[in-house]
Amino acid sequence: MITSSETPTRSRQSGGAWGGFADRILRVRELGLVVVLLLICTIVTARAPRFLDGPNLEQVALSATLVCIVALGQALVIIARQIDLSVGAIVAMSAFVTASWLEGRPDGGILTAFLIGCGVGAALGTGNALLVAVARIPAVVATLGTLAIYRGAAIVIARGRQISATVLPESYQEVAQLHIAGVPLLVWLALLLTLFFSWMARYTRLGRNLYALGSSPQSARVAGISE
Repeated sequence: MITSSETPTRSRQSGGAWGGFADRILRVRELGLVVVLLLICTIVTARAPRFLDGPNLEQVALSATLVCIVALGQALVIIARQIDLSVGAIVAMSAFVTASWLEGRPDGGILTAFLIGCGVGAALGTGNALLVAVARIPAVVATLGTLAIYRGAAIVIARGRQISATVLPESYQEVAQLHIAGVPLLVWLALLLTLFFSWMARYTRLGRNLYALGSSPQSARVAGISE
């Protein structure tokens, strides 16, 4: 009798645990995007079986890496109920300035190049922030204007010239080709940044403030959170 009474209880506990887990999964808002992505991959694989080959998946992952890193920053902006239309121009300007510095410098330090790229991006991003936070210009208007300014500046600086990756230092190219456990280093970097941004948005004061601003700016101001 003792055994028969314990078994249903354990079954209900197990079923409740699995049911709760399934319920949490079904409540994930991004589940629809995952389903659509899997459906697209299934259709493409059916038409082109080589889609799932290792080299092709690696190229797809590398192509998505830059978009992923940029999207992480854009996600924080959107969470706070803002938008940045100039992000593409900022990426282009940062990349060109960094590549210009590396060009003709066989011994160019990777760390220095990294700091230059981040510095240019931070400076241009600060310009956007000042227009929105200090000048009180709506983000969509401010960043639409800086999109044209930054893109025009990049064209003027580049003078129509393109810099190929082949002219960059070999040490710089080796970093892009480095693999860890069979996965490109840049993909690992994107995954780590995704985990970090997810943690920051969920468990830090900055993340909670961003969600508060995005949910209700008026309530956030009453609570002492400024835009």
